[in-house]
Amino acid sequence: MKKPSVTSLCDILNKPALIGWANKLGLMGESVNGFTQKKMESGTKKHSEIEDFLISGVCLEDQYRQERLELLFNQCKIIGIEESFESEKFKGRTDVRFVKNGFNYIGDFKSKFKRPYLEHYLQLICYKIHFGCDKICIIDIRDFQMHELSLENENEYTEIIYNLINIYNLKQKL
Repeated sequence: MKKPSVTSLCDILNKPALIGWANKLGLMGESVNGFTQKKMESGTKKHSEIEDFLISGVCLEDQYRQERLELLFNQCKIIGIEESFESEKFKGRTDVRFVKNGFNYIGDFKSKFKRPYLEHYLQLICYKIHFGCDKICIIDIRDFQMHELSLENENEYTEIIYNLINIYNLKQKL
C-alpha cells in the first residue's frame, strides 16, 4: 500500500479557518489557486536561498535577513537540510535539522508565523518520530525567529498521527 506524505495526513483534517480566508481572497478578486501558487513559488525561492547559505555560504539578498539567519545558526551544527525520508508508515521532507546548545532540533521554515496550529505539531512530530530529535521548532523566515514548540502533549499528537494514517489507509481501500 502507498505510504502517505506528512502533508497528505494533515490534509485529512478539517480546517474551518480556511473557509473565511478563501472567502476574503475571493472578495478581493483573487483566486485561491493563484494565490497559493504565488506563495509556493515565493516560499521555494526563500527555501533555496536559505539552503544555499547553510550549505555553501551564499548570502541572502536582504542584508537584515542575512544577519538574522547568521545569528540564529551561529554556533549550531547543521545535520541536514531539505532531507527527504521514508519511514515505515509515512514519508516526508524536513527543512532543517541542527544541534544547538547540545539539543537536536528539527525546524520547519514558515514565511509567516503567529502561533502554532495543530498541523504544525503533527508535521514536526512526524519528523521527530522518524529522526528521534530532542526538540521541534518553527522558524519564521521573515526575521529568522525560532519558536520552540512544547512537547507536553506529544503522546496525544502521536495518537492523532497514527489515527490519520489509519484513516488514510482505509480511504485508499475504498
